[in-house]
Amino acid sequence: MRVPLRCLTALSALNLAALAQSPPARDHVPADPGADFYVIPAARTEELTPANNWPPPESFRTWTRSLGGPTSNRFSALDQINKSNVAQLKLAWTYQPGDGTGNIQCNPIVVDGTMFAPIPSGHIVALNAATGSELWRFKPERKGNRQEDVPARRGLLYWPGDAEHAARVIFAAGNWIYALYPKTGQPVDSFGEGGHTGLPAGGTVAGAVFQHVLVVPGYLGDVFGYDVRNGELLWTFKTRPTGNELGASTWSRVEEGANCWGGMALDESRGIAYIATGSPKPNFFGSGHLGDNLFSNCVLALDARTGKRLWHFQEIRHDVWDWDIPAPPNLVTVEREGRRVDAVAQVTKLGNTLLLDRVSGQPLFPFRLRRVATRVLPGDTAALYHQRSSCRSPSRGRASRRMMSRTALPRRARSCCPWCSAGIWDRIRPSRRRNPRSCSTFTAARNGPARPSIRAVAGSMSTPMKSRGSLPVSATTIRRRSSRRPPARRCI
Repeated sequence: MRVPLRCLTALSALNLAALAQSPPARDHVPADPGADFYVIPAARTEELTPANNWPPPESFRTWTRSLGGPTSNRFSALDQINKSNVAQLKLAWTYQPGDGTGNIQCNPIVVDGTMFAPIPSGHIVALNAATGSELWRFKPERKGNRQEDVPARRGLLYWPGDAEHAARVIFAAGNWIYALYPKTGQPVDSFGEGGHTGLPAGGTVAGAVFQHVLVVPGYLGDVFGYDVRNGELLWTFKTRPTGNELGASTWSRVEEGANCWGGMALDESRGIAYIATGSPKPNFFGSGHLGDNLFSNCVLALDARTGKRLWHFQEIRHDVWDWDIPAPPNLVTVEREGRRVDAVAQVTKLGNTLLLDRVSGQPLFPFRLRRVATRVLPGDTAALYHQRSSCRSPSRGRASRRMMSRTALPRRARSCCPWCSAGIWDRIRPSRRRNPRSCSTFTAARNGPARPSIRAVAGSMSTPMKSRGSLPVSATTIRRRSSRRPPARRCI
């Protein structure tokens, strides 16, 4: 299906209009839609939010939520184990569940000497953290084999309770949120229906609690706010807006995706929840959802009390390359011109670290976008602008080699590959070695575990690609694009 150019132009205009409503990008949409570049400038120092000394230092001595706490920064101030004695550590205990197979992607939590974690059999277990002995186990009902059906797949949390409500361990499983008593593992009867409440989009990551509001990102999309005391649904924020909602005009048709599977963080001092979202679906083909597709590939800041959007920052518009934001936002305090400011740091699949003001969402460094060719697959069109880094790589060693000779290839590759041993590599123009994906003779494809000794960098591209060029490439299989191909052999 071919989309008329006038339709694509109209969609692009609507997308830029929606982008202009985001505080970080306001007033920075290019006046000339045909401009080659535009930059979202860095906030001035006086515009940045001063640090308010949250969280308190003592909060870094607990681990009551997967990833360490509401900041999701995986930091502990405990110092019993340090550089002077870490080499003397010995195995204290090993816990073998004895049933089920699979992996564990959840970071356990520890509260008052008890460790809580999921196990492959689908149970949540409580262990004596000093001895590894099992205290109790609980298995929620499981009706399917979806990723979100795994209990506490990527996180769980502990809420200490209040004067009228008991403490509880909270996690998602399937289309439910469960609350268990930490001492016994029994469901909290006053939470939802018999200890669980409905979660329409399922969940995999750990939620976070502000006052009495439990914020939970949905694995299939949207973000939800619940009353942590009784499980009542308080609000819903749509990550794929519809109707007259902000961002609805950035979808020609709402499909799937724009979901949170990387994680979230919460600023308890300000009541702001930060959500990292993934790409629109299906991957690699966007003809069914033309437009910039808000709020995919975003860092979202929501009012934890009401679910109202405070700001968003979208890294990739109309992502057809599966460049989700794969990690939780990290709440940090940085120094700018002698002033301490509160920020949120977000690492991405592109290798970026987005550093944004925690309250306004303004970037601390300029964000440069470049106009690209919008032609991709038939019926699809890329966004007009995509991010392009203005910073050079700090490393110039072998791990970031941009120009490769045959001697830079692994020795085994030089000896076993017929193309390398025949010396054909040395006859390729250096510019082609620099961008093996665009080479008409060879394709360097990632194969096997990455080795840091070689890095193939895809050169300038008119539109982004799902390229291995920005990743360490080792062990390449080098193929000749020709009808006369040698026997397939691996170079590892």
